[in-house]
Parts: sequence; structure tokens; C-alpha cells
Amino acid sequence: MIGVLCRAAVEAGLPDGDKGICPKMFRKMLVSYLMKCFPERMFDIASNMGHTLEIMRVNYTNMSFAREDTEDIRKFLKGWGDA
Repeated sequence: MIGVLCRAAVEAGLPDGDKGICPKMFRKMLVSYLMKCFPERMFDIASNMGHTLEIMRVNYTNMSFAREDTEDIRKFLKGWGDA
């Protein structure tokens, strides 16, 4: 999978090429998105991801996204956690 991701990054013309591209980036991105939209659910997010609350606090509570990106993230996560 890493080869496909790196090749896609290079072909897409990303400024840093394939630097930082790895399979776990999708999981990290999802945690970042969830924490941005649902900070009050940090315990649920942490337990689902296998993180401690300290890891969540240190790595994911200070994420900053542009307003328009946050709106897109909320659309992407629509329905998450509804039960």
C-alpha cells in the first residue's frame, strides 16, 4: 500500500512529493477530524482508537483548521456517533 500511496502523491504533484506519506496517515487524519468536530467525545474517540487521554490531549486537542475546511470535515463526518 505504501508504494501506491507514494506514487499517487508524486503523480498528484504534492509540494513535498511523497514525504510523510504512509498508511497510518488516514487513521491520524480521522482522529484529528473527530477531535475538531467532537471534542466533548474525546473519551469515546480515544477508546475507539486505542489511545490514552494523555495521547489525545498532547497530539490532537490543538489541531487548527480553516473555517471552510472545518465545514467540509463536518459534512464528511455527518452521522458519526449517531446511535
